[in-house]
Amino acid sequence: MKKIGLMFTVAAVLVPVAAHGNTITSCPDTSLADVLGSTCTIGDKTFTFASSLVSVPGSQPFALLDASGIGFTTDATNSESPGFTLDVDLQVGPSSQLSEADFALEYSVSITDLHSGALIIGTTLTATGLSATGGLANVLAVNLLSQSCQPSNPLCPSVAAFAEAKGDGLLIPSSTVPLGAGTVSAFGEAAIDLGAANVTGSPPSITTLTSAKIQFNEILTPEPSSLLLLGAGMFNVVANLRRKLFD
Repeated sequence: MKKIGLMFTVAAVLVPVAAHGNTITSCPDTSLADVLGSTCTIGDKTFTFASSLVSVPGSQPFALLDASGIGFTTDATNSESPGFTLDVDLQVGPSSQLSEADFALEYSVSITDLHSGALIIGTTLTATGLSATGGLANVLAVNLLSQSCQPSNPLCPSVAAFAEAKGDGLLIPSSTVPLGAGTVSAFGEAAIDLGAANVTGSPPSITTLTSAKIQFNEILTPEPSSLLLLGAGMFNVVANLRRKLFD
C-alpha cells in the first residue's frame, strides 16, 4: 500500500449554505451512507460530504467498503476540537477472506460563524482496535486536510495525520499535525486502507481496525473591533497613570 495524496473531488463549497433558505442541521449519529451527499454541522463547524466513497488513491481497490456498514458518530464535547468517528469494526485476513479493504471519504469543512474569530489550525486522528500480526500485515488510516486553494496549485498546503500498524511490530495509533497559521475552510479526505499478505514460514497475516476518530482543532482570534476596544482600554489606563504620576 502507498500513502495517499490529497484529492479535490469534494464539493467545492467551502462555506456551505442551506438550500432554499433552510437551516443547516446538526450531523446525526447514523450510518455513513446517510451522511454522504449532505451538509451538516458538528460543533461550530459545517461539513459537506461527498456523495459516495472512493478507493484510496495509490492502492488497488480490492474491496471498497460499503458505507451502510460504517458507523458515523459525532463528538462536539470539546468545543476546540469537534469531529466525528468512523466505526468500521473490520478485520482483514484469513478468516475474512479479504486481502485488502479500503475507502476514502472526501469532505469540505468550514467555520460556521465567520465572525466568531475561530480558525482551523490542524487535525488529529486516533485509531482504536488498530493491530497487525504476521506476514506483511499492515494498516494505514490517514486524514488529510488542505487549506482552501486551487486544486491545480502544486504548492497548496496540506497536512496528513495518520495511524499505522505493521506486522513487524510498528504501531502508531494517533497523531496530530498543524495546518499553518489557520484557515476558516479546508478540504479533507479520511482514508482507511487495510492489507494482509501471507509469507511462507510466517504466521497468517491479520489486520484489525475498530474505529478512526478525526478531530478538527481550532484557535480563537480576536476580531478587529475587540482589538480596538482593548487598545482604547490600554490607552485610558496609561493616561490615568500619567495623571497620577504628574499631579
